[in-house]
Amino acid sequence: MKRYIQWIPEKKSNTIFLPESIIEEREVIPRRMILQVGIWKQEVEVEIDSGIPENTIGLSSAIKLPFQLPEHLPYKIEMKGRKLHLGPVIAFMAFKEERDITPESLNAYKDYLSSYSDIRGLIYICAANRIHSSAQTVEGYYYDPAAKEDETPWKYGFFPYPDVIYRKIDVKKPVYDQIISKVGENMFNSHLFNKWELWQSLSPYPYLREHLPYTQQLENVQSLDHMLSLYGSVYLKPIETTNEKRLFKVDQTCGGYRFLDESTGERCFHSKEEAAEFLNSLITHEDYLIQQAVSAKSYGDHRLDFRVIMQKKQF
Repeated sequence: MKRYIQWIPEKKSNTIFLPESIIEEREVIPRRMILQVGIWKQEVEVEIDSGIPENTIGLSSAIKLPFQLPEHLPYKIEMKGRKLHLGPVIAFMAFKEERDITPESLNAYKDYLSSYSDIRGLIYICAANRIHSSAQTVEGYYYDPAAKEDETPWKYGFFPYPDVIYRKIDVKKPVYDQIISKVGENMFNSHLFNKWELWQSLSPYPYLREHLPYTQQLENVQSLDHMLSLYGSVYLKPIETTNEKRLFKVDQTCGGYRFLDESTGERCFHSKEEAAEFLNSLITHEDYLIQQAVSAKSYGDHRLDFRVIMQKKQF
């Protein structure tokens, strides 16, 4: 059953209030339990209150949470022994810097929440530089399924360290180590492959390699020329990032080299020297790979491709 929380005006600083219907689920209710939200825990006194609606958990307003807990969200309640777990609390660590978070970048994650009614709980998106290890809180944007159509479903706040974290970006080792020490195995993508590591891992297997576009690292204009001579057109992709604005399709037209990207259109270089200068400007800032171009399917006027998300089980 989904339950909501309700703040109860109460002087007691460590009390929760459960509806009478909870007795039907458990014959014995401990007088003191461990309340857990994310990884935050606190021992609380338990009272059965006939005035609490069946789908509600009451929290004393004197409980001092070091984070925000939106009361209009539906939560799951799990009771095991003396532990009462309120959640789930799920974090998407999707950005390195808070400045990278925009309404558009947040909305890109709405598809992940299409089954929110089954998941329920507090789900938020955050940047690595807004994880506060000393307070064990995270600054981010939580998903509000009840948001009106004309307003954003993403609401800003401070939240507890999560039960589960889904990592989308690389982070500095001290940050990673601190997070993993708290959430343990409950981190998806505990290791992130970059594009070159993925090619190196899969390409040695013949039954996989035949389905992979040939890939090598971009070193200079000569390595580009070699790949163009083999495949006619290629893609240049940053090895570490998924920034589509830095991805180029290259072929030899317009009397030289044509670099095409969706954000700025095409640019032509009529000599190898001009192309080399442009390539140097790219690889000076980040490592690139060259990948055999594959023909894309279309649906009407739109390009159609498929992405596969692969998750591994724990070892």
